[in-house]
Amino acid sequence: MGPTEAIAEFVVSTRADNIPSGVLRGAKRHVVDTLGVALGSSNSEIASILREVAKPTTEGEASFWTGSGKSSAADAAWVNGTLAHALDFDDGGVALTPMHPSAPVLPAVLALAEAGDLSGLAALCAYTVGVEVECKLANLVSVKHYEHGWHTTAIVGALGAAAASSWLLELSAEKTRHALGIVSSMAGGVRANFGSMTKPLHAGQAARNGLLAALLAGKGFTANRAILEANKGVIEVFGLGDSVTGAEMRNRLGLRPENIRTPEQARFSMEFAVATAILDGEVSLRHFTGPSIQRADVQHLMTKIHVYVPAELQELESRRNRFGLVRVHLSDGSVVSQKATKIRGHPPLFLTEEEVDKKFYDCVVPVLGGVKAQDLLKTLRRIETVSNVREIFSLLAEHR
Repeated sequence: MGPTEAIAEFVVSTRADNIPSGVLRGAKRHVVDTLGVALGSSNSEIASILREVAKPTTEGEASFWTGSGKSSAADAAWVNGTLAHALDFDDGGVALTPMHPSAPVLPAVLALAEAGDLSGLAALCAYTVGVEVECKLANLVSVKHYEHGWHTTAIVGALGAAAASSWLLELSAEKTRHALGIVSSMAGGVRANFGSMTKPLHAGQAARNGLLAALLAGKGFTANRAILEANKGVIEVFGLGDSVTGAEMRNRLGLRPENIRTPEQARFSMEFAVATAILDGEVSLRHFTGPSIQRADVQHLMTKIHVYVPAELQELESRRNRFGLVRVHLSDGSVVSQKATKIRGHPPLFLTEEEVDKKFYDCVVPVLGGVKAQDLLKTLRRIETVSNVREIFSLLAEHR
C-alpha cells in the first residue's frame, strides 16, 4: 500500500469513537485558539480588503467569522483561513517541518459543516483528521522543503484541508485519493512573500482549495490516484531542495533591523521581538502596531541585537534536537546566557487551558466585548455537544 492509498484509508476508517478522548480535548483547544486569532484580525487592513473583494451578503452557505456576512463555503474558507493566519499568532510547529496546522484546515471544515448543517462533533473529528494528515505529510516532505523556499502551511495545509473535507463529505477512499490528487495541483506558496499580506493568503487559499478539491472529487472529478509517491508527484517535487541557513536567507533578502517598519515585517523580526520583550516584559498583539514598532527605544535596542545560527546547531539533522541560546552582554563587561531546548506551547510544554483562554480573550474582547467573548468561549469549549455549528456563527453574527 502506497502513502496516498494509506492516507485515504486512514481518512475513511477514522470515526469519532476511535479518536482518543485526549486528542479531541487537545483539538478543542486549537479550535478555540484559531477562532480567537481570526477574530483578533477583524479590524485589520487585510480583513477590510477581503470583505471588499469577497462581497459578503446576508444569504449564503457559510459565514465569515468576522460576522460581516456570508458567501459560498469555498469563499468563506478562503476569507476565514486568511484571517486565521493574518496576525501570525496561530498555532504552529507540531510537525518536524515548520508549519501552521489549523489555519488551512479549520476554516474549510467549519464552512462545509455550516453549509451541511452538521454537528460540532463532526467538525471536530474532521479537523482532527485533517491536522493528522497534514502533519504526517509535513514530516514526509522534510524540512528541506521549507528551507528551499516553499511555505509548508500552504502546500501540506491544502492536502490537510482536502483530507478533512473528504472526511466530512463522507467520500470513499477512492474519491479521497482523487481529492488529494486534485489539490496537489492547486497547492502553492513561497516564503519570499513572508512579511507581506500574501503570507496569510497562503492559508486561505489552502483552505479554499482543499474544500474545492473534495467537492470536485465527490462529483467524480479525477486526478492521479497516487499523487504523493508518483513520478513528479508531491514527495518528489516538494520534498527536495538544498539547505539554506537563516543567516544566508537574511542576507539574500536584505533583512536588517532598520528595515522593520510594518506589522507584517515586525512579526518576522527576532530583533523586534527580543527588544520588545526586554523593554516591556512581554510581546502581545498590542505591540504589532505602527507606533509600537517605531518607538525610539525599541528601534535603538534592535540595532544591538544580533541573530545567528551557530555551527553546532546547523549540524543537527533533527529539529527535535535544536535549541535556542541567548547571550546578553552587559555594560559592566559581564555576559549572561540562557539556553532553551523546548518551546513554550510545543510538546511537552503545552499551554494550560487558562493560558489559551487568556490569549483568546486578548484577541476577542476588543472585537466582541467581554460578555459575548465569554459566551463564544463557552460554546467552543463544548463544541462536541453542539448539534449544529450554526449555533457558533449565530454568536458571531450578532456583533456586527
